[in-house]
Amino acid sequence: MIGELTTVFSVLAFITNFIIVGTLCWNYDKMNPMLLCIANLLFLDGLFALIGAAFRGPGIINPNFYEMNAITRTLCPAMPFFITWVPPLCSIAILIISIDRYVAIKYPLSYASIITMPRIVGLISLTWVFQLLKCVVEVLLDLFTETLSVDFDSTLKRCEFSSKLYVYLIQACYYFLPFLLMCGLYVGIFNEVWRSLQSNRSRLEQPGSP
Repeated sequence: MIGELTTVFSVLAFITNFIIVGTLCWNYDKMNPMLLCIANLLFLDGLFALIGAAFRGPGIINPNFYEMNAITRTLCPAMPFFITWVPPLCSIAILIISIDRYVAIKYPLSYASIITMPRIVGLISLTWVFQLLKCVVEVLLDLFTETLSVDFDSTLKRCEFSSKLYVYLIQACYYFLPFLLMCGLYVGIFNEVWRSLQSNRSRLEQPGSP
């Protein structure tokens, strides 16, 4: 039941996100750096939902699907590519949004000159290209060395990485590290807002202030 609900939610998330992304792209003349960052995140989230539905859907349609040899020939070898491609990009996209908000709060007068559309497009493109090339190298490495091999776990009915160290490394680099950086950025945002409030309060408390 949980698998069915998760798959339905993934499909709905995919449809909703791409409708929003399509709407933003349709009004591209009104696009700004912040909206572009959000559109990038929504696109990645929709793509991640689609991949999740693709991995879970066949097993719901046919409960015996994951007992077939086809799973080891198709989905399992493809898992390292998708797992190390889209989810890390989602974390990086959220980090880019955090940086955008930090600059907007920290340097409000210089924000428009620091965060520009060409810079954001270049940054997003760089993250996409870098992640894609890294994933291709990792998959090729796995094909020749089997260092990142993925096996089908007949008990759990899913693909599992044979190297737990690799899984921990991926989690540390692409989940925990961006999370810590985002926490640091939002702490900086909070401090900047608090400092601004204190400054305004002191100004209002001065004698002769309007």
